[in-house]
Amino acid sequence: MTDLVEEALHSSGRYRIIERRQIEQVLREQELGASGSVNAATAAKIGRILGVRHLVMGSVNQFDLRGAGGISLPGLGLGLYRAQVDLTSRVVDTSTAEIVAIVRGSGRADGTVVLAQLQGLTFGGGEFRQSVLGKALDQAIQELVVKLNGTMSGQQ
Repeated sequence: MTDLVEEALHSSGRYRIIERRQIEQVLREQELGASGSVNAATAAKIGRILGVRHLVMGSVNQFDLRGAGGISLPGLGLGLYRAQVDLTSRVVDTSTAEIVAIVRGSGRADGTVVLAQLQGLTFGGGEFRQSVLGKALDQAIQELVVKLNGTMSGQQ
């Protein structure tokens, strides 16, 4: 899921994406990851080491697929599903450790799914992106990027 958000941010043409392996290396070298979590203060330190002004940290608040009816036959199930995805991103100023923005993106989709189609889906695969959950995730990511762009237009 992180890769999909990174891809959307990069595609917007407004952000320089730092490879996660670099961040992980900084965490190890600075022993910042010992607690297992990155907060605004450690994010600011990481950002200064990497030479960036802002870091975007995010979380998945909801990633839900619920059945809303359907039929089941031996070896096959066809159902109506509702998908809901909610994401939150925090933008941290690396010079002050201040959280300068918090934005949320939400996506919802309804559709029919053959239960066998859900098995073996991967986030980056075309089948997933066309699924009900994939469509909800894409909506959430696009909304998040639009809001980040709007929030960060005054920032450098």
